[in-house]
Amino acid sequence: MEFASALSGGRWTDQPDSIDATLARLAREVNDLSSDRGRIALLPLLPWLVIRPRAGESATRVAVTTVLVKAALGRAVGRAADRLSQDAVELAGGAQVWRWWQWPLGRGPQMMVRRSLRVLRRADGDALLRQVLVDAVNAARALDGLPPVPGETLEPGSVAALPIRVQAHVPSGLEPCHYHVAAPADRWPVWLMEAWARRRVEMRDLPGRDCRRRERMAHVHA
Repeated sequence: MEFASALSGGRWTDQPDSIDATLARLAREVNDLSSDRGRIALLPLLPWLVIRPRAGESATRVAVTTVLVKAALGRAVGRAADRLSQDAVELAGGAQVWRWWQWPLGRGPQMMVRRSLRVLRRADGDALLRQVLVDAVNAARALDGLPPVPGETLEPGSVAALPIRVQAHVPSGLEPCHYHVAAPADRWPVWLMEAWARRRVEMRDLPGRDCRRRERMAHVHA
Protein backbone atom coordinates (compact mmCIF):
# COMPACT_ATOMS: atom_id res chain seq x y z
CA MET A 1 0.00 0.00 0.00
CA GLU A 2 2.83 2.42 0.77
CA PHE A 3 4.37 1.93 -2.66
CA ALA A 4 0.96 2.22 -4.34
CA SER A 5 0.34 5.50 -2.53
CA ALA A 6 3.70 6.85 -3.70
CA LEU A 7 3.12 5.58 -7.24
CA SER A 8 0.00 7.74 -7.52
CA GLY A 9 1.75 10.81 -6.11
CA GLY A 10 0.15 10.71 -2.67
CA ARG A 11 1.62 10.74 0.82
CA TRP A 12 3.37 7.62 2.12
CA THR A 13 0.65 5.64 3.89
CA ASP A 14 -0.75 2.11 4.08
CA GLN A 15 -4.28 3.55 3.73
CA PRO A 16 -4.07 5.72 0.60
CA ASP A 17 -7.07 7.72 -0.57
CA SER A 18 -6.36 6.65 -4.13
CA ILE A 19 -7.33 3.01 -3.47
CA ASP A 20 -10.75 1.62 -2.61
CA ALA A 21 -10.85 0.76 1.11
CA THR A 22 -12.00 -2.83 0.54
CA LEU A 23 -9.29 -3.58 -2.01
CA ALA A 24 -6.70 -1.91 0.21
CA ARG A 25 -7.73 -4.02 3.20
CA LEU A 26 -7.61 -7.21 1.14
CA ALA A 27 -4.20 -6.30 -0.31
CA ARG A 28 -2.78 -5.71 3.19
CA GLU A 29 -4.16 -9.04 4.43
CA VAL A 30 -2.79 -10.95 1.42
CA ASN A 31 0.58 -9.23 1.83
CA ASP A 32 0.75 -10.16 5.51
CA LEU A 33 -0.16 -13.80 4.84
CA SER A 34 2.27 -14.23 1.94
CA SER A 35 5.90 -15.32 2.13
CA ASP A 36 8.72 -12.94 1.17
CA ARG A 37 8.76 -14.40 -2.34
CA GLY A 38 4.97 -14.19 -2.50
CA ARG A 39 5.06 -10.48 -1.68
CA ILE A 40 7.39 -9.82 -4.62
CA ALA A 41 4.84 -11.53 -6.88
CA LEU A 42 2.21 -9.00 -5.75
CA LEU A 43 4.14 -5.98 -7.09
CA PRO A 44 2.74 -6.06 -10.66
CA LEU A 45 -0.72 -5.43 -9.22
CA LEU A 46 0.26 -2.02 -7.79
CA PRO A 47 -0.79 0.11 -10.79
CA TRP A 48 -4.14 -1.66 -11.06
CA LEU A 49 -5.03 -1.07 -7.42
CA VAL A 50 -4.76 2.70 -7.77
CA ILE A 51 -7.91 4.87 -8.07
CA ARG A 52 -11.24 4.13 -6.44
CA PRO A 53 -13.81 2.33 -8.63
CA ARG A 54 -16.52 4.70 -9.86
CA ALA A 55 -19.18 2.13 -8.91
CA GLY A 56 -18.77 3.15 -5.26
CA GLU A 57 -17.60 1.52 -2.03
CA SER A 58 -20.76 -0.47 -1.30
CA ALA A 59 -20.86 -2.22 -4.66
CA THR A 60 -17.12 -2.88 -4.54
CA ARG A 61 -17.34 -4.41 -1.06
CA VAL A 62 -20.05 -6.79 -2.20
CA ALA A 63 -18.09 -7.80 -5.32
CA VAL A 64 -14.74 -8.26 -3.54
CA THR A 65 -16.20 -10.13 -0.57
CA THR A 66 -18.16 -12.41 -2.91
CA VAL A 67 -14.97 -13.31 -4.82
CA LEU A 68 -13.26 -14.27 -1.57
CA VAL A 69 -16.11 -16.30 -0.13
CA LYS A 70 -16.64 -18.26 -3.35
CA ALA A 71 -12.93 -19.04 -3.67
CA ALA A 72 -12.74 -20.26 -0.08
CA LEU A 73 -16.01 -22.17 -0.20
CA GLY A 74 -14.65 -24.51 -2.85
CA ARG A 75 -11.77 -25.48 -0.53
CA ALA A 76 -13.36 -25.46 2.93
CA VAL A 77 -14.50 -28.51 4.88
CA GLY A 78 -16.54 -29.09 7.99
CA ARG A 79 -17.57 -26.14 10.12
CA ALA A 80 -15.65 -23.66 7.98
CA ALA A 81 -17.61 -24.79 4.91
CA ASP A 82 -20.90 -24.34 6.79
CA ARG A 83 -20.00 -20.80 7.84
CA LEU A 84 -18.87 -19.83 4.34
CA SER A 85 -22.06 -21.27 2.84
CA GLN A 86 -24.02 -19.01 5.16
CA ASP A 87 -21.82 -16.06 4.14
CA ALA A 88 -22.52 -16.76 0.47
CA VAL A 89 -26.26 -16.81 1.11
CA GLU A 90 -26.10 -13.48 2.98
CA LEU A 91 -24.11 -11.83 0.20
CA ALA A 92 -26.47 -13.14 -2.48
CA GLY A 93 -29.38 -11.79 -0.45
CA GLY A 94 -27.98 -8.26 -0.31
CA ALA A 95 -26.38 -8.16 3.13
CA GLN A 96 -25.66 -4.66 4.43
CA VAL A 97 -21.94 -4.97 3.67
CA TRP A 98 -21.52 -1.21 3.45
CA ARG A 99 -21.34 -1.15 7.27
CA TRP A 100 -17.81 -2.55 7.04
CA TRP A 101 -16.39 -1.09 10.25
CA GLN A 102 -19.57 -1.16 12.37
CA TRP A 103 -20.36 -4.86 12.67
CA PRO A 104 -19.67 -6.56 16.03
CA LEU A 105 -16.78 -9.01 16.13
CA GLY A 106 -17.75 -12.26 14.43
CA ARG A 107 -20.32 -10.75 12.06
CA GLY A 108 -20.40 -8.99 8.74
CA PRO A 109 -18.01 -8.82 5.79
CA GLN A 110 -14.95 -8.15 7.93
CA MET A 111 -15.24 -11.62 9.40
CA MET A 112 -16.26 -13.07 6.02
CA VAL A 113 -12.93 -11.89 4.64
CA ARG A 114 -10.98 -13.27 7.61
CA ARG A 115 -12.69 -16.66 7.42
CA SER A 116 -12.09 -16.87 3.67
CA LEU A 117 -8.41 -15.93 3.91
CA ARG A 118 -7.76 -18.49 6.64
CA VAL A 119 -9.11 -21.23 4.39
CA LEU A 120 -7.23 -19.99 1.32
CA ARG A 121 -3.93 -19.68 3.18
CA ARG A 122 -4.11 -23.29 4.33
CA ALA A 123 -5.22 -24.51 0.91
CA ASP A 124 -2.45 -23.39 -1.40
CA GLY A 125 -0.39 -20.56 0.05
CA ASP A 126 1.04 -17.73 -2.02
CA ALA A 127 -0.25 -18.65 -5.47
CA LEU A 128 -3.87 -18.89 -4.41
CA LEU A 129 -3.76 -15.72 -2.30
CA ARG A 130 -2.31 -13.80 -5.24
CA GLN A 131 -4.92 -15.18 -7.64
CA VAL A 132 -7.74 -14.20 -5.32
CA LEU A 133 -6.39 -10.65 -5.13
CA VAL A 134 -6.20 -10.53 -8.94
CA ASP A 135 -9.79 -11.80 -9.16
CA ALA A 136 -10.93 -9.19 -6.64
CA VAL A 137 -9.29 -6.38 -8.64
CA ASN A 138 -10.95 -7.68 -11.80
CA ALA A 139 -14.33 -7.82 -10.05
CA ALA A 140 -13.95 -4.16 -9.05
CA ARG A 141 -12.87 -3.26 -12.60
CA ALA A 142 -15.89 -5.06 -14.07
CA LEU A 143 -18.17 -2.76 -12.07
CA ASP A 144 -16.69 0.14 -14.04
CA GLY A 145 -17.03 -1.69 -17.35
CA LEU A 146 -13.28 -2.29 -17.59
CA PRO A 147 -11.64 -5.47 -18.95
CA PRO A 148 -9.56 -7.76 -16.70
CA VAL A 149 -6.01 -6.74 -15.82
CA PRO A 150 -3.80 -7.65 -18.81
CA GLY A 151 -2.20 -11.00 -18.02
CA GLU A 152 1.14 -10.06 -19.54
CA THR A 153 1.57 -7.26 -16.98
CA LEU A 154 1.16 -9.54 -13.96
CA GLU A 155 4.48 -11.36 -14.15
CA PRO A 156 7.18 -9.54 -12.16
CA GLY A 157 10.66 -9.06 -13.48
CA SER A 158 13.72 -9.02 -11.27
CA VAL A 159 13.39 -6.88 -8.15
CA ALA A 160 16.31 -6.23 -5.85
CA ALA A 161 14.53 -3.42 -4.02
CA LEU A 162 12.14 -0.55 -4.65
CA PRO A 163 13.97 2.57 -3.45
CA ILE A 164 12.34 5.36 -1.49
CA ARG A 165 13.48 8.90 -0.78
CA VAL A 166 13.23 10.29 2.74
CA GLN A 167 13.63 13.99 3.53
CA ALA A 168 13.93 15.12 7.14
CA HIS A 169 12.88 18.57 8.34
CA VAL A 170 14.81 19.57 11.45
CA PRO A 171 13.39 22.79 12.92
CA SER A 172 15.47 25.45 14.58
CA GLY A 173 12.89 26.35 17.21
CA LEU A 174 10.06 24.48 18.89
CA GLU A 175 8.50 23.16 15.68
CA PRO A 176 8.18 19.38 15.49
CA CYS A 177 10.56 17.41 13.34
CA HIS A 178 8.93 15.55 10.46
CA TYR A 179 9.79 13.31 7.53
CA HIS A 180 8.58 13.32 3.95
CA VAL A 181 8.73 9.97 2.16
CA ALA A 182 8.42 9.74 -1.62
CA ALA A 183 9.14 7.21 -4.34
CA PRO A 184 11.90 7.99 -6.87
CA ALA A 185 9.84 6.31 -9.58
CA ASP A 186 12.52 6.94 -12.21
CA ARG A 187 14.59 4.30 -10.40
CA TRP A 188 11.88 1.66 -10.25
CA PRO A 189 11.98 -1.41 -12.55
CA VAL A 190 11.04 -0.72 -16.17
CA TRP A 191 8.35 -3.41 -16.19
CA LEU A 192 6.58 -1.74 -13.25
CA MET A 193 6.74 1.75 -14.71
CA GLU A 194 5.48 0.50 -18.08
CA ALA A 195 2.48 -1.05 -16.33
CA TRP A 196 1.86 2.23 -14.49
CA ALA A 197 2.04 4.17 -17.76
CA ARG A 198 -0.54 1.81 -19.26
CA ARG A 199 -2.81 2.26 -16.26
CA ARG A 200 -2.51 6.06 -16.49
CA VAL A 201 -3.69 5.95 -20.10
CA GLU A 202 -6.65 3.82 -19.04
CA MET A 203 -7.59 6.25 -16.26
CA ARG A 204 -7.26 9.22 -18.58
CA ASP A 205 -9.64 7.62 -21.10
CA LEU A 206 -12.34 6.74 -18.55
CA PRO A 207 -15.53 8.76 -19.12
CA GLY A 208 -17.04 10.80 -16.33
CA ARG A 209 -16.76 14.06 -14.46
CA ASP A 210 -13.77 12.95 -12.39
CA CYS A 211 -11.33 12.58 -15.32
CA ARG A 212 -9.31 15.64 -14.34
CA ARG A 213 -9.03 14.43 -10.76
CA ARG A 214 -7.90 11.01 -11.98
CA GLU A 215 -5.19 12.59 -14.12
CA ARG A 216 -3.96 14.73 -11.22
CA MET A 217 -3.80 11.68 -8.97
CA ALA A 218 -1.90 9.79 -11.64
CA HIS A 219 0.98 12.26 -11.54
CA VAL A 220 4.07 10.67 -10.02
CA HIS A 221 6.24 12.85 -7.80
CA ALA A 222 9.75 11.51 -8.39
